[in-house]
Amino acid sequence: MVTSTISEINNIWNKTLKIVEQRLNDRHIYDSFFSLSRIHKIDGNKMIIVLNSKLAIQIIETKYKVMLDEIIQEVTSSNYELQFITEADIENEIAKVKSSSEKKKFFQNSVINTKYTFDTFVVGQCNREASQAAVMIASAPGKSFNPLFIYSQSGLGKTHLLHAIGNYIRENNPLLNVLYISTDDF
Repeated sequence: MVTSTISEINNIWNKTLKIVEQRLNDRHIYDSFFSLSRIHKIDGNKMIIVLNSKLAIQIIETKYKVMLDEIIQEVTSSNYELQFITEADIENEIAKVKSSSEKKKFFQNSVINTKYTFDTFVVGQCNREASQAAVMIASAPGKSFNPLFIYSQSGLGKTHLLHAIGNYIRENNPLLNVLYISTDDF
């Protein structure tokens, strides 16, 4: 099963958790180890699941992994390799990426203007399709409209949309690299 949107991933996990809760038939176990869990991402055949503690990872890997594998296979009709992490693991990875990106500045003139966001973009009839395409790109980087070519007269929002895409990706996918350079710098 190929999943690409956050809502599809959330739907898979919600269905999985309902079945887990039914099969466990123990509210305390479910609340302690499963209720706060979520899928961090699906990367190929690997499903990365966030749990609330290292102990939860240990318990699920030793006692409930087989059951979880079966339920996920039942829900998705696919076999995923499960990897368990905590929120602290994600934060550590983000910190590593930020510190390494601070060390190497390939394009020092590359600055994304934080004022240019989708919230501040004025959508009109002349730029509606470009705005919609930009939102699609930002919500699923590299999956659709790749590459995107926007052509219009000066002052209609091309630069604003590019910065808005960059700002959205930085906010929602901090592990991804975003680079904006002007045509002259390119």
